[in-house]
Amino acid sequence: MSATSYIITRPHPESGLGANLLSMVGALYLCERTRRPLLVDWTGMSPLRDKGVNYFTAFFEPLRRWRDVEIAYVNDPDVSAPRVTYDERLVFKPDERDLGDLVAGTVDDRSVWLEAFHYYRVFKRSPLSAADVFYRTREFYQALQPRAVLRRRIAEARAPFERRVVVALNVRSGNGEFEPGKPYWKRVNTAIFGRRRFQDTLFRACRDCLTGFPPALRSELGIYVVTDSHGMQQRLLELPGAFAVRKRFPPPGTGHQFADYDPQIYGDYSDVESVNETIVDMFLMAGCSGLVYNESAYNLYAQHMTMCFNGNQKLLERYFEHPLKRLARALRPA
Repeated sequence: MSATSYIITRPHPESGLGANLLSMVGALYLCERTRRPLLVDWTGMSPLRDKGVNYFTAFFEPLRRWRDVEIAYVNDPDVSAPRVTYDERLVFKPDERDLGDLVAGTVDDRSVWLEAFHYYRVFKRSPLSAADVFYRTREFYQALQPRAVLRRRIAEARAPFERRVVVALNVRSGNGEFEPGKPYWKRVNTAIFGRRRFQDTLFRACRDCLTGFPPALRSELGIYVVTDSHGMQQRLLELPGAFAVRKRFPPPGTGHQFADYDPQIYGDYSDVESVNETIVDMFLMAGCSGLVYNESAYNLYAQHMTMCFNGNQKLLERYFEHPLKRLARALRPA
C-alpha cells in the first residue's frame, strides 16, 4: 500500500451514477477536514463487464485537484506509472459513530474506505448550512466534464432543444427494482404509474413549469423524456411534444444496471454505450427550462446546475397526493 493515507471513495457495485457522484462530494469534504488526498476507486461496477475499468475515468475527465484536495484514481488510464494501490485489509471502514470523528478531522493514520452512500450522513454532521452544502455540491458538478467523445455527443443531441422551451420529464420507474419483495421496494411510489390519468397529470405538471413564461414561448412545449425502462419511455413519448435520446434499455424487470447485452438482441450496443446514454441524458436535462421528476440522485446534477430550474420544477408525486394531505402541507409553517 502507498505510504500516503487516503480517503477512498469505493461505491457499492450496484450503486447508481447520481449517488456515486454525491458520495464523491462527501468524500472530498472529509479530505478537507482530515487534510488527505482522495483516491477514487470506481472499479468493479455492475454496469461494466470489465471490472478492472475505473468507471469515473472511463467516462469523465479526471479531476486532479479540487479546492486544496489532490485526487488520484485506481487504474487511471491517463497515468502509466506508478499505479496507486491500497490493501483492503489495512483500511479503516468507518461506521455511523466514526463519521462524526471524520467530520471533526480526528482520525488515525490509516486510509479511510467509504463504500456505502454517505453524502447526507456526512453533511448532517458538519457545521455547514443547507445552502453551503448546495453550493459546494454545485461547485463539484461545475468541475465535472465528460470525456471528449461524450461532449461531442451531447453537443450533437442539442438540436431538438433549440428555438423552443423544453421541460425535462425524469421518471424513475426502477424497471422492476421497486416491485413488492425486492430490496428497493417503496424507493419510489410506483402505485401512481397505474393511475388512470397518469399521463394527463404528467403533461399538466410539465405545463405548470411554464407558468412564468410569456404565452408565445409556452405555445410549443417540448418534453424531454428521461427514464430507466423501455416501457415507461414508450408511455411518456405519447405526451404532446415528447421526445427522447436514449435508444436501449435493460430487459424488463432487470433493474437499471445491466452489462450483459446479448449481441443477437442488441447488435453492437454494449455496456459502455449504456453508460454513455445515461450520462448524455444527465447532462442534457441540465439544458432544459424546467423539470418534472420523482426522487432520484440522478437528476440532482441538473437541479444544482440550473439553480433548481429557477423554481420551474415539480415533484410529480405531489400531483397524486390526497387533497387533505396537500392542504396540510400548504398550511404548514415554512
